[in-house]
Amino acid sequence: MDIRLRTDSLSCLLVATVIAVVIVFTSRLETPPSYYTAYSSYLGFIVAVTWIYLISNEAVSAIRSIGVAFNLGEIAIGMTILAWGNCLLDFISNLSIARKGFPKMAIAACLGAPLLALLSGVGIPASVYLLLGTKEFHVKPDRLITIVYFAIAGFLIISNLTLLVFKFNVKKPYGIFLIVVYIALIIFTLLVELNVVYLQFLQNLGLS
Repeated sequence: MDIRLRTDSLSCLLVATVIAVVIVFTSRLETPPSYYTAYSSYLGFIVAVTWIYLISNEAVSAIRSIGVAFNLGEIAIGMTILAWGNCLLDFISNLSIARKGFPKMAIAACLGAPLLALLSGVGIPASVYLLLGTKEFHVKPDRLITIVYFAIAGFLIISNLTLLVFKFNVKKPYGIFLIVVYIALIIFTLLVELNVVYLQFLQNLGLS
């Protein structure tokens, strides 16, 4: 392990040194080199993606350790800490858009951002996984996945019916109702995860 780490470090140092020497001897203090635009844009993008990937891995590892410490499963952690971290910026931006008088844009962003994250976050790794030679992969059902699936499907139907009944003109109480429903769902899933609440039908489905 130490030998491999030293080899990788030396390789990175060698490549960085060569690039630095080339830039120094092809640059002037007054003007950048001719290839600076392409070099800085592409390399900057690669470096940014690499840092995001490394920091995300470390953050996920730290959050998983919290789940182990409090005896919480990956789904419960994903629905709470990870979900809040991923959606906080979207929440702030969508709230600002709605307050500026663009509710349709805010609602579209609320639906589009999770959809993009879900399809790309699952689709790209699954495609790479299958291209590497594996013919199929299995997603093991879980009791919390079942609960969340039925809850989200049910309240999406309720939301659509509510919008149709009120002709897409809902008031503040409905927003408070959705927040209360979300908090209740989080509490309920945590109670199920900690085996405080026991559901018989989950055992009948082989999920408990």
